[in-house]
Amino acid sequence: MSDKPVGTRTIIVDCYRELIMVRQPASFRKTPSKQKFIDYPKTHFAHDMMQLRRSQNMMYQGHRLNLGTATIDVGSDSARAMFLATDANEGQFIQHLYFTKEK
Repeated sequence: MSDKPVGTRTIIVDCYRELIMVRQPASFRKTPSKQKFIDYPKTHFAHDMMQLRRSQNMMYQGHRLNLGTATIDVGSDSARAMFLATDANEGQFIQHLYFTKEK
């Protein structure tokens, strides 16, 4: 996302997939194999996002991370949206992540 202008929306599922690759050790990047791959399940990512939201620390270097809610037609498409819980019984489908500059 660093090469895009502030406010550009990025699909949350694409960010998740990119994060999986970033988390891989150098040995995996050098010679990829199933044995060297470190899994990061979608449920862990969703939990990490819930913890981030609860911490209310969605700021980085003067920019605020925003979660863009998915529309009804996109919410059921797991390739374009992800369900993020807000507590034990509630949550919402998120389609995008984007940053806005804080004043």
